[in-house]
Amino acid sequence: MNRNLLINPAFADRSDQVSSIGRLVGASASLTAAELVRSLQKPLVVVANDPRQADQLEAEIRYFADTDLPVSHFVEWETLPYDSFSPHQDIISQRLRVIATLPQMKNGIVIVSGPSLLQRLPPVDYVAARTLVLQTSQTLDRQDFINALTAAGYLRIPQVEEHGEFAVRGSLIDVFPMGSEQPVRIDFFDDEIETLRYFDAETQLSGEAVATMQILPAREVPLDPANIKRFLQRYRERFEGQPSRSRVYSDISNGIAHGGIEYYLPMFFEETASFLDYLPADTIIFAPQDVSGVLEQAWQEIGERYELCSLDPERPILKPHESFLNPDAVGEKISSGQCIYYSAQSLEESATSVNLSTRIPPALRIEARYEDAAASLMKFLEEFDGRVLFSADSPGRRENLYELLAGRGIDISRVDSWDAFLDSGIAVGIAISPIEDGVLLPESGVAIISEQQLFGEKPRQRNRRRRTERDPETIIRQLNDLQPGSPVVHAEYGVGRYLGLTTLVAGGTSGEFLHLEYSRRRQTLRAGARARPDLTLYRRLARECPATSPWERPVGQSQAARH
Repeated sequence: MNRNLLINPAFADRSDQVSSIGRLVGASASLTAAELVRSLQKPLVVVANDPRQADQLEAEIRYFADTDLPVSHFVEWETLPYDSFSPHQDIISQRLRVIATLPQMKNGIVIVSGPSLLQRLPPVDYVAARTLVLQTSQTLDRQDFINALTAAGYLRIPQVEEHGEFAVRGSLIDVFPMGSEQPVRIDFFDDEIETLRYFDAETQLSGEAVATMQILPAREVPLDPANIKRFLQRYRERFEGQPSRSRVYSDISNGIAHGGIEYYLPMFFEETASFLDYLPADTIIFAPQDVSGVLEQAWQEIGERYELCSLDPERPILKPHESFLNPDAVGEKISSGQCIYYSAQSLEESATSVNLSTRIPPALRIEARYEDAAASLMKFLEEFDGRVLFSADSPGRRENLYELLAGRGIDISRVDSWDAFLDSGIAVGIAISPIEDGVLLPESGVAIISEQQLFGEKPRQRNRRRRTERDPETIIRQLNDLQPGSPVVHAEYGVGRYLGLTTLVAGGTSGEFLHLEYSRRRQTLRAGARARPDLTLYRRLARECPATSPWERPVGQSQAARH
């Protein structure tokens, strides 16, 4: 059954001649992307203007696409250029999963923001060459495997909770592979893998058994001895002064992933790659009409950050053209392949440029302060010659909207998905979907109306990870940001001074804890080292207060706090 509303067979037949599509308003850009892949059966890369639009496109495309169509998102780092801390491990995991599968991609959609196209990536064969493949009944020396995990950048800890970690407990080795949704538990019988099972990182309970497992490298930069040696040599050649005074040089010398090491990636490889280098030859790029302007703006922001961050003598940084790709070169690479540019504006019709039959819905806002609050909406439903799908972003909002419309005599039905709406004969439906801006499709006789258009409220932002709302500049992502004597602020206990790491036994498991000192009474707090997002540097006090300054007691605490 042909479910396409915008990309008809005639358009698909001449898609290789079309270079621009106009009038993609509202959610029609996401719908067009899903229908292009369904019609052409080729990989499609959707380029967004910025990370916010990329998140929205991903959500909408997943809604419109077939359930068996692969949809992935090459996420941005969520750090500013040249930041002194690295991206979250979940972000690195998702990026590695995408670039590991991209070269072999036969069909599907990948979303990427324009600024991410300027990032330098490892060579195309980097992930495949460093991926460990495990199978049940495989003979594998346990110590060699542990050494291989360490060389791949995995961190050995007492209990696995996040991507890029592993733990050794007798015959069991727990690993949270990059690119995997769940950690895996490897049960050895001597040097033979007896079972591979997923397990819950919170409860540590084993779950589904699997026959094989891929373990991707833990980072986009390699920290094995050979590449560390290459980095150190190039660092001495590239930067003047005494390397021993550099925090970057010192950390890498000790095999520590310095915060923000991703911006030094070219120093680890003979050659780097771009995201576009990973794409199969038949990939179609679906990019904004002004993608060159998007890249130029990102390049300008990189230059501004370079001017700001290049003043630290202990952390010299590479110049923009060394750390990032030139926007002109990226733009040329986009245009040299099969690219279709999209725009919300109407374009001049030609053999290579078409405008789709879409319209922005009229003003339908429900005004509660008026006697007939939904007059414009009721008029639209009476006059529109076609079917209407209302969109709500949660079950609760859907029920509220359903009751409001049903209470006005509208025969409305709940539908579970986009395909269910298309397959049904329902005249007016309501579904849970991430659509923010609706669209009218006159030729297909379909209207999509979002709750945002009705109530003027912006649906809450969907976060990929549960994260505390903090200023990224003050979050300590790497323990090497802390030096003994550094002023810190604990989320619960307030201002104190960091004394170092100490080893304690808790619950029968030995682990590292942060040792903090408070007040004139020298009260102490020992907090788990893994809870470092609860700790931030007190930057102003770090500048103004000497290391011997007394501290007030912890906020809300009158007695010593020991965890």
